[in-house]
Amino acid sequence: ELQLAARLDNYSDFGTTFNPKLSAAWRPDENFLVRANVGTGFKAPALHELYSGDIVSFSSVFDPTTGDVVNDVLTTASGNEDLDAEETVNIGLGFVWDVTDAWQVGIDYWRIHNDNAVTSNAQYYVDNEALFTDNIVRDDGGDIVQVLAPFRNVAEQPLQGIDQQTSFAFNLGRYGQLDIGGVASYLDEYRRRPADGQPYEDLAGHDGFVNWRLSSTAQWSMSAVSIGLTAHYVDSYDRPAASDEIGSWTRFDTRLTWSPDFLRGGVLTGGVDNLFNRAPPADPFFEGWPFVNRALHDNRGRFGFLEYRHSL
Repeated sequence: ELQLAARLDNYSDFGTTFNPKLSAAWRPDENFLVRANVGTGFKAPALHELYSGDIVSFSSVFDPTTGDVVNDVLTTASGNEDLDAEETVNIGLGFVWDVTDAWQVGIDYWRIHNDNAVTSNAQYYVDNEALFTDNIVRDDGGDIVQVLAPFRNVAEQPLQGIDQQTSFAFNLGRYGQLDIGGVASYLDEYRRRPADGQPYEDLAGHDGFVNWRLSSTAQWSMSAVSIGLTAHYVDSYDRPAASDEIGSWTRFDTRLTWSPDFLRGGVLTGGVDNLFNRAPPADPFFEGWPFVNRALHDNRGRFGFLEYRHSL
């Protein structure tokens, strides 16, 4: 099976772009599916990235010159009318295998090559101060007091990884059914070239870009009741410039769902997130509360809830 799609866009300020996508699927056996795709993508800069005035905020940055984390740095982002559009090439290859009637496995490889990604990240400018000397303002003591961070294009960002999933369904007869499943994502490569002619920065496994993220669920159900337990795992990472190691984090969530006939479409759900009250690892880069990387971790602690939903 082959599918060919294409998109043609015309922008008054960026001209015309044509982005095709080819997908293929092949079943050498009724229980085995091989799939692949290749395509291109295009994203014109947003209006605020092009034309906004000064956007003032405060950031925490790690200063590789002094070896210190600097908090509350005045950061000024602004529009940039010279931005180029982002362009990507996407490749995917994988399979889904029904090993038995109760067991399924799927693995997908993906690769994305991104040109001209847009950023206004203060840390990006600090890390590349040699290229943007006028954008980093220091006081007489050499400490950073302001970062001028207009939107700009990053030259290249190649990324690749593997997504995996598996699921089991066990019929327990009069004792109900047990379903076990898991998904895992592995970031094998994430490199960034800040400007043409510059060396790549290796980001996979560093500075908040973890290699592994996993989630696994076991759920028992019988009649109107189901009970589930989910484990979430976030891999460790380091901050090479600061020689800091931020540890991995595992938390468990529980769910109990009840939908008896007399509720006539109603479902009552209760649960506890972070059952064992596991605190996420502190990241020294974030010296302000809550002292953790909120893009990866949740610092709420143990959290119980009860909800009722009704479908008419």
